[in-house]
Amino acid sequence: VEVTHVYRRRWKSLVGILVLASVIQVLRINVHWFSSMGLGCDIAPLYFFCFIPVIALVGLIPLNIGGWGVPQSIGTYLYMLPGVLGAISFEEAKPLAASLAFLPSVIGLIVMLFGGVFIIYRPREASQKTSQADLKNSSGRN
Repeated sequence: VEVTHVYRRRWKSLVGILVLASVIQVLRINVHWFSSMGLGCDIAPLYFFCFIPVIALVGLIPLNIGGWGVPQSIGTYLYMLPGVLGAISFEEAKPLAASLAFLPSVIGLIVMLFGGVFIIYRPREASQKTSQADLKNSSGRN
């Protein structure tokens, strides 16, 4: 409740956060959609707008390790629903649905690894400026 009072007069910040979060979700959906095209699937984008938020929410449940396992299983199940992958047999659809549920996670992992390498090997003066700015901001709040 206290947080809502802090942002009561910062509605522009809240709108910006909402726009940024929406853009990020659309980018996540695009990764899944492009992965499906790369695997040769002809899936309507509407399915991804319905499935990906569900898969993302399932990934927040603390039943998986690092977001792996349960979301891919739910994704495989959702992609196996009748009509999603078109008129292919169940036996053909099973590995394709599993690949489609797993590939975007691998792509996300690769992108995150590049970010980690960038943070570790960024120029020293940039990290020192950031550290000094953080120290100034934290000491000014006390």
